[in-house]
Amino acid sequence: MSYVDTGSGEKITLNAFVDELGPEILGEKCFARYGTWPMYSKFSDYEGPLFHHMHLRFEDAAKVVKPGN
Repeated sequence: MSYVDTGSGEKITLNAFVDELGPEILGEKCFARYGTWPMYSKFSDYEGPLFHHMHLRFEDAAKVVKPGN
C-alpha cells in the first residue's frame, strides 16, 4: 500500500489521493486517458536475491485487463 503525507500529519492512500486530485497531479491528458496512476512503482531490497518478474507487452497485458510497459 502506498501512502501520501498530506503535510498536516495525516496520510492517505495513493489511490485516494489520485481519485481526489487526479487531473491536477497527473495532467488532464494523462488522467483522461488512464483515469488513474498509470504506472507501477517498485522498491527493491538489494540485501537478498531479486524476485522474478516480467514486463508484459501491451497486447499480453490487455488479456488480463492491465497496462503493459
